[in-house]
Amino acid sequence: MNLARATAARRVGPAVLTGALLLATTGCYTTSNVVTMPPLRTDFPVSASGQYVDGDGDIVEEDGYEDVSTFTIERTYEVSRHGEGRIEAELEPELQRIVEKAGGDAITNLEITAVEYDSGSHNSAAGWKIFGWTMGLSGGLIAGTGALVGGDAADVLYPVGGVLLGVGVVGYLLSFTTTDPAQWQMQVSGQVVRRKGSARPEPAPEPAPQEL
Repeated sequence: MNLARATAARRVGPAVLTGALLLATTGCYTTSNVVTMPPLRTDFPVSASGQYVDGDGDIVEEDGYEDVSTFTIERTYEVSRHGEGRIEAELEPELQRIVEKAGGDAITNLEITAVEYDSGSHNSAAGWKIFGWTMGLSGGLIAGTGALVGGDAADVLYPVGGVLLGVGVVGYLLSFTTTDPAQWQMQVSGQVVRRKGSARPEPAPEPAPQEL
């Protein structure tokens, strides 16, 4: 009798250790979105400081130009929860329109700022997944222990393990009902300037209406 108990204990010990390791390494979920901005290719100088380099390679100081207008661009980038995204921000067309509309010839003090982050359903979905894994693995571990021990103990451990396993499956499936994406809100701001002494460029003519 003592030998049987010792054998069961030796069998259950590795199973418990394996289950504990699985529980410790399960349930880590991340959501990532990498937004990159390649070098700006524009027809006019763009600078992150109060100075800029003109087309001839000369540095134009702050006293060499006049402020025309300021601008702010807001962009929102999103990715599915627990997903990964890589987005390349394309700002050239919008910056071109802003400079042409303002009649400037350069942009200074360009600043790109992360304004707000909304995790969406990341936390709730991760919670349900972790709950599902925890309950499921616990139920499987208890049911496996019942199979190893046998006897009257198995009659108790089997139902308990089965219930926990079922609850874990339901909890994991519930994680797929929370699908709000994670969102990053970026803000691009700057100053449109015009070099002193330069003529204000004529605005682009409006396209003529076409007759049907």
